[in-house]
Amino acid sequence: MAVRDTREWLKNDWQRPEKYLKQIVDREKAEKQIQFYLQNFGMYRPSQYSQEKIDQFLDEKYWEYVSLFERKYKAKWKGKSVPIYIFPYQSQVNGMGGVTFSDKLFLFLPLGLSKQKLEALFVHEYHHSVRLKNLNKKMEDFTLLDSIIMEGLAESAVEEYCGTKYVAEWCHKYSEKDLTRFWSKMIKPNKSVTREDTMHDRILFGKGFLPTMAGYAVGYKLIQRYLKEHPTVLTLDLLEVDSQEFFREVL
Repeated sequence: MAVRDTREWLKNDWQRPEKYLKQIVDREKAEKQIQFYLQNFGMYRPSQYSQEKIDQFLDEKYWEYVSLFERKYKAKWKGKSVPIYIFPYQSQVNGMGGVTFSDKLFLFLPLGLSKQKLEALFVHEYHHSVRLKNLNKKMEDFTLLDSIIMEGLAESAVEEYCGTKYVAEWCHKYSEKDLTRFWSKMIKPNKSVTREDTMHDRILFGKGFLPTMAGYAVGYKLIQRYLKEHPTVLTLDLLEVDSQEFFREVL
């Protein structure tokens, strides 16, 4: 079964996530290091929850919903089965998060998340998984251009399958003028840096003094422009397309 039943772990060891992470991550990696990495993408911290809130989380239908979504999009996109792990989000009521690896996927969910919003998050993260399979490229070899295109494609899939209402805030956070500036000043000069370079994540996520989620926003704009120029193309058709195909000299 692709969706792992993390409820048993949360029942018994929610205060010690490093204990069950040992069963998920590669043995040579430090569980604490992985825990910190996952928390950067929204995984809960035990100090933010109580037994009562964990019990409420366990009563949610998230595992059943994600199982339905996995079957639906695996068939649509000819995807592969990857282990999917569901855990609480850092905030109990606001926001959500996720992170995808080549061989597993994590979803971090608040209490009371609607089925529609959960589907939008799943579409975004599972799209990453399918694209990684189709590109046959190691994540450590991804360039900044690869990453912004992957994010733009995933959120364009959300728009296509779930509706504009469910796209992320960063899709419409910046003006055309801002996006053009981000492209020419930040992304274009660094489009070939890999994930090993700290500049990659600084630009992609907008760390430090850089605009928040700048790389994501530019990636979405590039894909939307491509789709506008090719009105018969669906996001399904783009799962195997190399990032360079979307490259434009000017936004």
